[in-house]
Amino acid sequence: NWISSGKEIEIELGAKIKESLKARVDLTNPDWYVWIEVLGKKTGLSVIKPEEIVKKRVEF
Repeated sequence: NWISSGKEIEIELGAKIKESLKARVDLTNPDWYVWIEVLGKKTGLSVIKPEEIVKKRVEF
């Protein structure tokens, strides 16, 4: 089974974490976010709390 996108990896990894840790999952109000970016042959992984997210509004 080939996984080609960060979103697919997030879904698969989330299911494995939930299963192995018997973790509760709340997609509307999570305690943690797991983001995966696939850029060619490189992959980036972020695991952060919601309050660590920096948001900046940009107007053009």
